[in-house]
Amino acid sequence: MSGEQLFINRPLPGAQINQSHPLAKGLVGCWLMNEQAGIRCIDSSPYGNHGTMVGFGVPANSRSSQGIKFDGVDDCIDIANQALFNFYGGSCSVWVKSNDYIGSHIIVRTPQYVLFSSGMSFNVFASSVSQGWHGAGSKSDSIDLSVWDNFVYSYNSTNNLTIICKNGVLIYSSYIITTGNLSMVDTVFTVGREGSNYWNGSINDMRIYSRALNKDEIKELYLNPYAMFMR
Repeated sequence: MSGEQLFINRPLPGAQINQSHPLAKGLVGCWLMNEQAGIRCIDSSPYGNHGTMVGFGVPANSRSSQGIKFDGVDDCIDIANQALFNFYGGSCSVWVKSNDYIGSHIIVRTPQYVLFSSGMSFNVFASSVSQGWHGAGSKSDSIDLSVWDNFVYSYNSTNNLTIICKNGVLIYSSYIITTGNLSMVDTVFTVGREGSNYWNGSINDMRIYSRALNKDEIKELYLNPYAMFMR
């Protein structure tokens, strides 16, 4: 699926998820970011952890049917009920479009890990009981300019396997034996920001799982992202 195809036949804002669908298992957050108005980002998961847009001068100017545009200066989304996002392992899927390669730009910062770009590389920092914050995966030359791409980070705390996929294809895999169980550093959960670093580009359709997705599930999520939604 290309980025443009992602926006065809999208569920309406607030659409319900079929909880019996295989890819709904362990889904604890699903923000399609397709409301097109207002400052709220609806969480379609059963937990209702809705996000609030912060720093956007005129929110309507940053919203469209194709996600949310972040200016790289002060735009971010705060996610509610951050303390609920505390798992030994887990996964994050997110669609992004970058506007530049200069410096580091934060895609999402959860209480346990950070996904960000640095130049043209996609990177993950994670927090564990044994190590605190540490590098948990990186792939150079993976960030495309002005193109929609889907990235998935998945960590299995049982076997310490970290994988990163881009557009349904595995681009990084490593057994990081020093990671162990992820730990919760604090209750900060923001999209597009960590400290003074912000995302410069667009973000769309972010999903958080309390379990590690395998390669087949990640590919299916990429090819059929809306199959779990009730029509």
